[in-house]
Amino acid sequence: MNKGSDALQASLVSYQEWLTKKGGAKLTIASYLTDLRDTAAYLTSRGVTNWQQVDRATLTAYLQSLNDKGRRTTTIQRRISSLRRFYVYLQVTGQVNHDPVALLKAKQTPRLAPVGLTPQEADSLPDHVPGKGRAKERNRALVALLVATGARANELRDLQTGDLDLELGVVYLGQSSRRLVPLNEQAQTYLTTYLTARTDQSATDEGYVFLNNRGQPLSRQSIWEIVNATGQRANIEGAVTPQRVRDGFAYRLLAHGADLSLVQQLMGHQSILTTQVYLEQAKEGHHADRLP
Repeated sequence: MNKGSDALQASLVSYQEWLTKKGGAKLTIASYLTDLRDTAAYLTSRGVTNWQQVDRATLTAYLQSLNDKGRRTTTIQRRISSLRRFYVYLQVTGQVNHDPVALLKAKQTPRLAPVGLTPQEADSLPDHVPGKGRAKERNRALVALLVATGARANELRDLQTGDLDLELGVVYLGQSSRRLVPLNEQAQTYLTTYLTARTDQSATDEGYVFLNNRGQPLSRQSIWEIVNATGQRANIEGAVTPQRVRDGFAYRLLAHGADLSLVQQLMGHQSILTTQVYLEQAKEGHHADRLP
């Protein structure tokens, strides 16, 4: 790490401490820091040595790089929001004397139909998870649960044993707005096998379901890496992310004639307009041949 990245990272450390002292939620702080570390990595690669050097043109180029990588507009907007809050802190603490985030907006891009996995691709995933022994059992249970429920990556990360009822075959997902989603037989079987295999593993007080080899909950990044590695081993074209599996879950429901309100409920969408995008745009795009 060079001096520039050291200086950038030092401000992030002090920002994290500041947010913690102000009583910020751990997950919210973690989300901010994840966004800002990505920004810092980009700035370092461009020779930027501190946050004072950043100008609007630099940030515009950064957002364009995200757009070129196919990042969702919502992701880019979240990066802007994290940067805006961060620069307020930098100004308040006297680390910078300007705000390059002012008037910055994410490039507006067309709302393309999400490209989810086909049912065949999704069903093949649990057979191709990486790992050995207990880790493989965990990864298979995680991927099978993702395929069966369309859960978000953070919902898999935060899932606790009390959220599962394997006898009834259901799982509660979400925090602020919880929803009940049925499990298929495969997910039930793999979860039972995994939880039985890890009975001697030290779990945290919160009782998280998916643990790493130190007995701590898997990070969101680890979940992404497991899912992507699984997709590669299954020879699926393109990056396989939890969101792509989730999109495929929605398409499968619609292909089987599920009502939009049911899909909204199972996906955990706050607005049915979000769910409507899957049906309207998929009819014109990648999944048109499999939708009613």
